[in-house]
Amino acid sequence: MNKYSILIVDDEYLVRRGLAETVNWASIDAQVVGEASDGEEGFSLVEKLNPDLIISDVRMPILDGIGFVKKLKEKGFEGKIIVLSGYRDFDYAKQSFENGVYAYVLKPIENSDILSAVKEAITALENERKKKELYEGLKENMPLLSEKVISAIVKGEGQDANTIKERLALFGLPNIEEGFLVLASVDALAKNPKGDLALLRKSLPAFLPEAPSWIAEIEGRISFVTGLKDAATFKKDLEMTLKDFSSQSSDTVSISFAGFSSISSLPKCYEIAKTGLQNKLLAGLNTIVDADHMPIYSKNVIAAMGVISRRYMEDLTIKMASEELLVSESYLMHLFKDNLGQTFNDMLTSYRIMVAKNLLESGRYRVKEVASKVGYRDVKYFSSVFSKTVGETPSNYGKDNGNLK
Repeated sequence: MNKYSILIVDDEYLVRRGLAETVNWASIDAQVVGEASDGEEGFSLVEKLNPDLIISDVRMPILDGIGFVKKLKEKGFEGKIIVLSGYRDFDYAKQSFENGVYAYVLKPIENSDILSAVKEAITALENERKKKELYEGLKENMPLLSEKVISAIVKGEGQDANTIKERLALFGLPNIEEGFLVLASVDALAKNPKGDLALLRKSLPAFLPEAPSWIAEIEGRISFVTGLKDAATFKKDLEMTLKDFSSQSSDTVSISFAGFSSISSLPKCYEIAKTGLQNKLLAGLNTIVDADHMPIYSKNVIAAMGVISRRYMEDLTIKMASEELLVSESYLMHLFKDNLGQTFNDMLTSYRIMVAKNLLESGRYRVKEVASKVGYRDVKYFSSVFSKTVGETPSNYGKDNGNLK
């Protein structure tokens, strides 16, 4: 069986028979699969046979060629149409058909002319089908390819401005010239980082106002680029994201964001945001860092805060932390003052209170249990420290903020 099917529609029997029997259709891998004497009959056969090409006359009874082609267009026919017309009808036919007709062949018909027109139509049809297949394949893989494009732009992998704009347009991504880049990761201690990374990805855009944006997973983190411009408002939106995430997951999140003023500055912005994540002090707690205004902390201070995050429930002292880090107690003491303007004990207390607030917000623990979990054996002392730091008692804080969703 030949590859391409042809329907002939003409009210003249001899024309139909001549086209069907005298043209060497097999030479172009085609065959005539049906004949009709008017547009109505032809339309019924199109619905039944779904031909690749239609050869139609202009002047026909019941439904002429113009009405026939119009009806085919309305139905969404995707094949090629070749119109036969007499010399007198040629200009009229071309003006009346507008779009939708691939070629016109003048009567009387020469076999070589009709064969050449159909051959060209087949080539055009084949090219369109290949493009459609390519587009469908591209569409199916669009999310993955889109993420690769975003990753390449954000990481600055050898793309000039024109290439970036072309790729953004190809994948339907907005051209964002100014805004913020966010890096968000589920902390390494998470039990199920992949699952909660997907949850975090879902939470991020849900709480940000409508603005042009991109989102992708890059190097195990969620990267979110948005056209928003106000840092204070943006940070509040990110806080809403964390609240939503925390209501559904016990894992903790680190978020770092930095501003950019052009697409070409995104790679530098990405590195700044990464540095913000690396300088996270409060391990084990949800954190949002404005990386543009974050000081660079000593590695030993970050390591000491890591000790606090692991051992805050113990009777922890700076001496114990310095021994674990293999540095002197006085050296660590000075580092805290120089880097943070606070003592080791101040930071330990702050960390304990932040954990306590999270526990109270969960609505699952009584004040006595919370005190014990954050390293206070004396519940009255815990309540005193909490009240001084937060401005209200643990009981009242739990009532006001408990079980937040």
